Amino acid sequence: MSTAPPRLGAVLLAAGSGSRLGHRPKCLLELDGVPLLRRTLAALAAAGVDEIVVVTGHHAEQVEPVLQGLKVGCVRNPAPDTGQTSSQRLGLAALGAKLDAVLVALADQPLLDAQDIRDLIQAWTQRPAGIAVVHPQVNGQRGNPVIL
Repeated sequence: MSTAPPRLGAVLLAAGSGSRLGHRPKCLLELDGVPLLRRTLAALAAAGVDEIVVVTGHHAEQVEPVLQGLKVGCVRNPAPDTGQTSSQRLGLAALGAKLDAVLVALADQPLLDAQDIRDLIQAWTQRPAGIAVVHPQVNGQRGNPVIL
């Protein structure tokens, strides 16, 4: 008996102020000529994520044009200074209701690729009963993205 793959959504957080970067949007920094935001979106799509919502906030006027032509939703956090949780809530509310799991990812992780996301999805599908959230871990430290 084959089981259908899980239907996955993703909330991509791109609302930060970039305070440690001189108040510039980190997600628009480029690696190999591609903004980090677009690299992460490509990785999510290549990993099989069905629906993606990008949450903007600070620098929304600069970030949102980078999304043009892409099959992603976008929601703007009107109060990004209230913290990452407010952006997560807005993104989750903007996703469709028929999802089996949701990835919450940061838009400024330059080395995150589709295989990393597929590995996380696999860990989620194989998680023990009663575990609702799966996250990467490096040297005992929790990381991102997470899947729930």
